[in-house]
Amino acid sequence: MTVEMPRPPVPRWLPNALTVLRVALIPAFVVHATWCAESVAGGGSDLPHRFWAVAALLGIGASDVVDGWLARRYGLATPVGAVLDALADKLAQVCILLFFALADGDAFARVPPWFVGLVFGRDLLLALGSLAVRRRRGRVDVVHEPHGKVASLLLFLLLVWLTVDLPRGVVLPAMAVIAGIVLLSTAVYVRAGWRQWTAGGP
Repeated sequence: MTVEMPRPPVPRWLPNALTVLRVALIPAFVVHATWCAESVAGGGSDLPHRFWAVAALLGIGASDVVDGWLARRYGLATPVGAVLDALADKLAQVCILLFFALADGDAFARVPPWFVGLVFGRDLLLALGSLAVRRRRGRVDVVHEPHGKVASLLLFLLLVWLTVDLPRGVVLPAMAVIAGIVLLSTAVYVRAGWRQWTAGGP
């Protein structure tokens, strides 16, 4: 006699569908933010394009929270879904940060190259470290620390601040705070990776 597992109250495909939606919202943000910048540069209004850029960005953040919650709450997490979620997060981060680093005109505050390099350099360092540890040991023991989540949350709030174009005097101090947390987080993860590396082979 086989016992059927109860079906979750949401479709199993919903978390991955939200991840795909998050990816689809990235070009929507870039397009409307670009139109906003062009309109302001031409002496026109920033509306409605700024509104839609903010809506797309909030949609990206909301879909990230909701799909993760659904996967954990109803046991819908899968290896493929985890990879897709991580790729969607990094793609959104890369595209939006690069937009603010390269944007022309006065519609948005610019993100300095050092901040972009710090965020991307951290991700690259951790990715290479993970590959090295996995090659040596056959696995990587991943521990998600609170400071990593705090850095991601503050970075997202900064992107919202830049998109809405709230007072720009806050931008550089906020970047300095985020940079400090990112450096601390990177040091902690590198230390953990070094311990796994020195633990030897599998």
